[in-house]
Amino acid sequence: MMIDDDSLLEEQFIDKHEDDDSAHTTDPHPAVTDTHNNSQDNTLSTQNTKGQEVDLTTKISMPTTKSCLAANSQEWLQSSRYGNSPLKLSQVDYPVKGPLLENLPALLLDAQPICHPKSPLMSIGHDPSGTRKGDHDEAREVRMWKLRLMYLSLYYHQHHHAMEEATERQKLQSVQGEQECHSDMKKYNVSTFDFECKNAKFLVAEMRNSGLGSLLNKDFYNMFVAAIAMNRTAIFYNDVTDGASFSLGKWQLSSCSRNDYQCSFQPLSGCVPTIEEIIRAPDLQFETFRNFINGIPQLPHGDSRVIRYVNPSKQRLTPTRIVFVELHRIATLIIDELDPTDARVPILRKAAQELLSETGKIHHETSNFDISLMLYIMRPTLAKGNQLKAFMDNDLPPDFDSARSFGFPVRGSDKCNQESECLQFPTHMRLLKSQWYEEGFAGKYGHESGNVTFDILVTSEMKDIMDKAYAFSNNSEYMSKFPFTPRWITNTNDIRQGNGSPKRAKLGRNTADDVITSMLSTFKLQMNAGSTMGNCCSNFYQVIMQLLQGGCGLDHNNKGQCLQSRNESLYQLCCDRGPCVRKRLGRMRVEFNDMNITQEGAEIRVWDEL
Repeated sequence: MMIDDDSLLEEQFIDKHEDDDSAHTTDPHPAVTDTHNNSQDNTLSTQNTKGQEVDLTTKISMPTTKSCLAANSQEWLQSSRYGNSPLKLSQVDYPVKGPLLENLPALLLDAQPICHPKSPLMSIGHDPSGTRKGDHDEAREVRMWKLRLMYLSLYYHQHHHAMEEATERQKLQSVQGEQECHSDMKKYNVSTFDFECKNAKFLVAEMRNSGLGSLLNKDFYNMFVAAIAMNRTAIFYNDVTDGASFSLGKWQLSSCSRNDYQCSFQPLSGCVPTIEEIIRAPDLQFETFRNFINGIPQLPHGDSRVIRYVNPSKQRLTPTRIVFVELHRIATLIIDELDPTDARVPILRKAAQELLSETGKIHHETSNFDISLMLYIMRPTLAKGNQLKAFMDNDLPPDFDSARSFGFPVRGSDKCNQESECLQFPTHMRLLKSQWYEEGFAGKYGHESGNVTFDILVTSEMKDIMDKAYAFSNNSEYMSKFPFTPRWITNTNDIRQGNGSPKRAKLGRNTADDVITSMLSTFKLQMNAGSTMGNCCSNFYQVIMQLLQGGCGLDHNNKGQCLQSRNESLYQLCCDRGPCVRKRLGRMRVEFNDMNITQEGAEIRVWDEL
């Protein structure tokens, strides 16, 4: 059974996601659902900036036992809340009954447009076994179901309290009546995707202003590892205030007056804590969470409904068995919802059992937990998802053939100038030439033919990336030695802001929404390539590789290749400016048989070999 969003409140927060004057507000936080502003006659019991209760007489009558909000507490209804964007912006439907696996098309296929629709992960066949038609590779199919189950387990972890409450609210609405429920929800500023979740506990953290790749690989990762281990719902917030000073303000990648993650992405959970709970939440550090997931159960403030993870980017948590036992437990519940005679059950049981084998593999680049988490976190709003699909249809030419393409994400700017090493453009092209021979294209299309055209999917944050691409293909000396003619395909929405950090990005006339669209459409474009290489010093490019390794790409053989995994020291770029650079240069001098060669000299030499 699904909640029909149109039968409930026509949400007053809809304007938070529209680009007009009505989307701007002077409220402390646009995401806050504040009952204080409903009427001049309504006064509430509230708190001052020091957290002391101010005893005011309430004149808002509480919902009756017949109200669709009767299951909610008075405290929650009369509090300012960190509310969600309305349901219709995030999901077509919200499952409240029936097996989650039967809702997989809506929860994964429709919700995650970054993956190619014909990718192994998304190609769920319609035959009784639930496998992809024509695919007899059982090991790969078990892994795809393992990823899908882990994704659904994350969804269940974050939403099961809300789904239970949604079921109750729907039952109460059927008794009260649609219009009366509409009126009550409006009176208490309860969004169609806001649920109290009385039995839930929360782990909250402020969204850091950093590059999206860094947030995904550090902040979100650590929050979910800790939240799953402690059975808490993970929530990120921004721009929360107690009237004085509390949070750092807006998320700089936000594009609406909510000032947070939900401007572009679906809410992490339907469960909604109050602002007071967020502000008063006790602070816990990395060491406490590390101890807990390693078997030290004495968690400070364990009884608190809301606790805060302070600086979740500080250091990466390593999930222990406790995390995967919990995910396995949830996956088993999800499978048990099916009819035991369902033909999918055997392969699902096998996939669920393999969740327990994830322990100890988490730092490997093909970690299934990382991949499933990325897919869950990066569920764009419905509007943003439709945007991405439309842009992709525009960017790829009608005769595009994935089997004749290379993914070519090129990182520059802050990574090269401050954090890590990078390659010059012709050196990247020399690598593509090597890849051409390594993958057997020379034998297929003729040795050094030069007449065959291959598509190069170019994405970068560098302003001049296409100038460099065309300069290369217009260089007759280079092209005379090149085995194929490159056709450059780029993301037309790639604004090339010049920096991966939102703090240092040069937006010009572009908006934060343009930046997010650029990043997500870059991910989506790269899922079309037949072979992909990139500098994995970049967290952003690590995400591309993780998506490919998770079966999100059109070509199931394209797992992505980090430059650092190449055998040639020239491509084994260092991700810091420390001892690695000196050691790499030493290896390079041995390989080039020149004890005086520099990085620049080595690159020039391989250009001559083009």
